[in-house]
Amino acid sequence: MRISKYALLAGIAIAVFAAWGAYWAVQRAAVAGVAAEASAQWRADGWRAELSEAPATGFPNRLDVDLTDIVVSPPNGAWLWTGDRARARMLTYRQNHLVVEWPNRQTLQINGEVWQVWAKPMLSSLVFENGALARFSWDAPNLKMKSSRQEISIDRAQFHLRAAPSEVGDFDYYISLEGVWGAFPTPDDGGPVRLSGRFSAPNGLLSADGRLTSDIQRISLTEGDPVLAQYLFELVGLPGPAPNY
Repeated sequence: MRISKYALLAGIAIAVFAAWGAYWAVQRAAVAGVAAEASAQWRADGWRAELSEAPATGFPNRLDVDLTDIVVSPPNGAWLWTGDRARARMLTYRQNHLVVEWPNRQTLQINGEVWQVWAKPMLSSLVFENGALARFSWDAPNLKMKSSRQEISIDRAQFHLRAAPSEVGDFDYYISLEGVWGAFPTPDDGGPVRLSGRFSAPNGLLSADGRLTSDIQRISLTEGDPVLAQYLFELVGLPGPAPNY
């Protein structure tokens, strides 16, 4: 009995589809519970880390994991962040690249103030090489932050990070804020604020108590009001010396 070429092609397609489905199922099982395990480790280290994790979706080419009811705070309670829903995405064939959709509604408690934060969409991209962070990007259009004392609106906020090739643990960064409005100790002209520089974090970005461990080696204000830039740094409690403009 002769098999037609169409039946042969159909059989090959079914076999390939079945094999890819099995591969996707294996990858889905591999990522299952990763976020929950990480939060459990944080809790063992004294952090408050709560979330609910749904099974991965995105067949056939993606692995999408939804996280809900997120609460994170370091052991000393210096800050507390909550989010309603986030999504982590990666391609099955490029698992060193992670894209994170941040919650549409977030709360940040820091420096004695509670901020309500909105942005849609707020996205992050993380690329890892040899198990270490190589590049990080954060983009938040129409960012709004409101506390009991003040309100800040930013047409678009961006933060980019890249591992410096010269020294392990050094990062080059770039910050861009377009259309910054609020009650600042400087005229509200909505002008952009752009900064770039380098910092060193050989032991990681966060200490055991949730503080930023980076040592700011260089910071340059390439555009904007230096008073406004300094005010924004102090507002979020960034450590280290005052930026040298």
